[in-house]
Amino acid sequence: MAALVVWAGRRWELTKGRAFALYVAGYCAGRVWIEALRVDEAERIFGLRLNDYVAGALLLAALAYLWLRRDRSAQAPDAPAKPDVPAQPDVPSGP
Repeated sequence: MAALVVWAGRRWELTKGRAFALYVAGYCAGRVWIEALRVDEAERIFGLRLNDYVAGALLLAALAYLWLRRDRSAQAPDAPAKPDVPAQPDVPSGP
């Protein structure tokens, strides 16, 4: 998971907590899978363990954070550059 976060952080320049959110999403996805393998006793609600609900909620929260904080500047087309110098009016030369 650490290698994935480092690679993705360099590939997509993850900033503003997005690398951490990616780690949380990956960890929670693995946690849901691991919890499905467990056979010990735990509090069950509607057939799923409480741990599944917690990991699922954190997974959805991390994915929502990644979606809301995505870099929109890379998706927008470049606007034409405006010159810093104001346009000069046509001035007749000579008498």
